Amino acid sequence: MKTSSLPLRSPRGDSGPARRPRWRIVAHRGNHDTNTAPENSLAAVQAAWRTGPDAVEIDVRLTADERLVIIHDGSTGPVADLDMIVSNCRLDELRRLTMLGRDRAQAPGFRIATFDEIAATMPDGGSLYVDVKEGPAKADRLIARFKKRALAPERFLFIGFDACVMAAFKKAFPRHTSFLLFEAAAMPGAIDAALAAGMDGIDIEVAAGVDAAFVNKAGSAGLQVHAWGVNTPAAAAAMRASGVAGMTTDRPAWLRKYLNRELMIEN
Repeated sequence: MKTSSLPLRSPRGDSGPARRPRWRIVAHRGNHDTNTAPENSLAAVQAAWRTGPDAVEIDVRLTADERLVIIHDGSTGPVADLDMIVSNCRLDELRRLTMLGRDRAQAPGFRIATFDEIAATMPDGGSLYVDVKEGPAKADRLIARFKKRALAPERFLFIGFDACVMAAFKKAFPRHTSFLLFEAAAMPGAIDAALAAGMDGIDIEVAAGVDAAFVNKAGSAGLQVHAWGVNTPAAAAAMRASGVAGMTTDRPAWLRKYLNRELMIEN
């Protein structure tokens, strides 16, 4: 039986009015609105919290010396001055790299963050969406590292694209909410894949064209639906109308303001 730290949203009935939950706003790799700090960096996450999102999404990988570091790609090229394979490097080697800002200019003073550093930034009521970037070969080692930490189920959620990895995380952390991530092209099989992996929900690319019918179908199967890449008024309006439970965005301050304004107009 699935257990989850977040209550599942009730699906909308076929004839009744749409129920409008309070959307969870998730800041993607930190704050992009006005902050130029490197993505996934400590400064970017701290800037994100200041905009008041419900959660921040971060990407986690394992170093050669078994440290949990916050970086999206398997190599450092996209965020640092040297291109090195993360899994082949010790933490101290990664720390010596000069990071690049969002404009690709060198950003001295910033360094690749650890999971513990990012976790320590969480304000009261905040939560982290931990995007597991390692494949099945490293899942057990990654789980072992997380098991050494006292992770409150309501504050740490696990997400990822690999169904086998996410199934292993759900088994290891049954009280933590877990979502399977999907790009737009994978939408047709998303519900079945998420159910097979024992997930609590689906986190799908906004370009998939998520609508109320899809959200209702997933809800009937006991799955929440979140959308990622919600960065424009058109995308926000579509996701709001669909009834998704949460939206991941590069622009958390803007999205909160947009949704609040639309609710005020409606009421």
